[in-house]
Amino acid sequence: MITRGKIEELWVGDKLLHIPSGTTCKFESYDTNADQVIVRFGGRIHKVEREELELLDELEEVEEIPELFRERERLDSTTSSHVEPQEFIDLHIEILRPETHSKIHVTRILNIQVEACERFVEQAFQYGLKRIVIIHGKGQGILEKEVERILSQHKEEISVVLPINDGGAKEVWLK
Repeated sequence: MITRGKIEELWVGDKLLHIPSGTTCKFESYDTNADQVIVRFGGRIHKVEREELELLDELEEVEEIPELFRERERLDSTTSSHVEPQEFIDLHIEILRPETHSKIHVTRILNIQVEACERFVEQAFQYGLKRIVIIHGKGQGILEKEVERILSQHKEEISVVLPINDGGAKEVWLK
């Protein structure tokens, strides 16, 4: 977490870690009235709580997790961005956070995985995908139950959920 005093020392462009999403973002400004930090990540400006951020020092190289839907620029008469959806997500923490997974407290790992899965499912619906695969692993079944809970919130929008990869993943057909 970043303290108020530390926020006031930041410069525009300083790198921060947005803890809930695991992405690297850049400091833009600080809204003192709302006690919120304005950051840029994923090509957009976001207002986030101070508690959701950690300062990355210059020696600490943390790469952003692979975005579920990457923005690409297309050159034509005007530059515009295009979003290309992914059809799968691997929720193993070493895939979601390759550079920092060994530094994450065990209690945060499940939260990071669940948040990534929720974003992925929402974006799959948003982009009209018909089939997605969610790799949750075999383990003790805790993450698998969370994936099932997330999918159950969208019963009306899902045709079929099939266990694949010897039970380590779910293939989901969307309506």
